[in-house]
Amino acid sequence: MIIYAFRAALPRRNFALNSDRLAKKAKYHFPKHFKKRDFKRVSRAAVFVYEITTAFGVHLGFIAQTDLQEFINKNIKPHEKTLKSKEKLSKKLLLDRAAMVKPVLVCHLPSNDLTRLLQDHRDNHAPSLTVKLSKNSDLHRIWPIYDLPTIKQLQRLAGCVDHAYIADGHHRSKVLQQLSKKPKNHKLNVERVCSAYFDFNDVKILDYNRMVEIHKSISLPDFMMQLERKLTVRKTKQALRASGKHHLSMLLDGQWYTLSWKPGILKKYQKLDVILDHQVFDTEVLNKILHIKNIKTDKSITYFSGENSLQEIENKLNNRPGMAAFFLYPVEIEQLVQLTEKGKTLPPKSTYFVPRLHNGIICDDFKMWSVLQGN
Repeated sequence: MIIYAFRAALPRRNFALNSDRLAKKAKYHFPKHFKKRDFKRVSRAAVFVYEITTAFGVHLGFIAQTDLQEFINKNIKPHEKTLKSKEKLSKKLLLDRAAMVKPVLVCHLPSNDLTRLLQDHRDNHAPSLTVKLSKNSDLHRIWPIYDLPTIKQLQRLAGCVDHAYIADGHHRSKVLQQLSKKPKNHKLNVERVCSAYFDFNDVKILDYNRMVEIHKSISLPDFMMQLERKLTVRKTKQALRASGKHHLSMLLDGQWYTLSWKPGILKKYQKLDVILDHQVFDTEVLNKILHIKNIKTDKSITYFSGENSLQEIENKLNNRPGMAAFFLYPVEIEQLVQLTEKGKTLPPKSTYFVPRLHNGIICDDFKMWSVLQGN
């Protein structure tokens, strides 16, 4: 990867205390708050060590600008298709802000030398910014690296990473590619992408699940009858997530079920490079049983991740007859790599990466390129 140091804008401590307010105001009103000096540009160009502590562990990575050509040339590979409506919204926000207020999240193969460099800097310096999120108590900490030899060493190690994968930020990276094309009708420097890099040891893909209003499409008895033609369905008294590949769990009208695909159903997908439960479920249940044509936009579907507890989902479904929650086994990183290396995409809403980035913690102003020699 070709990366650059840059002069990021960080929120001042008092402004960052309310993380919900920080995210909202950075997302929609960054120029106003930058002008009011709620954000402060770092003194000189840097690469930033970035550590996020979540309920799932400590995640250590770094933030830098990435040459946009790495995305254009698919050295940084997408794994999902973008939506025109979301591209339009993302473009509007990027142009209105003239900045990226949240980096694109990128994951890559582990490098012991790179990890040691990040750990050494973290352990021997005080963080310049600490933000604790009010929603999930995630703790974000940032350490700038100003030292030129260390930056060059990090650039060299990043240059040894041949391929990386977009974990979050498909629409932003796609829009930046669109904005970089000539003729330009804007005056922004978009040829570098603010990116947060975490290796595969420091990211986790959680289950990404579906909550569906069954009764809008079919009677519940008919739904269960058709479901049992495709899956082995067993009642259980235990609330639980999917136990493994090709196994699911379901909560419907207060009753929990374990589900597993019947061999005849899986046989239909044998020619695929990878059989993903999300794809089988979307096709066999949402499309064929419930007649949902577009799962990206259908309002009868709500998506939720492994960050939501089973008790939360039970509470949401209380007094909602005919609403079912389906828990699917998480996509594995090896499956994601296998498919993206072949230029293929995953089903919509099939991956939920941890850690999650947050608007406003580190921002990149498009109006100014501040590389190592900049001011």
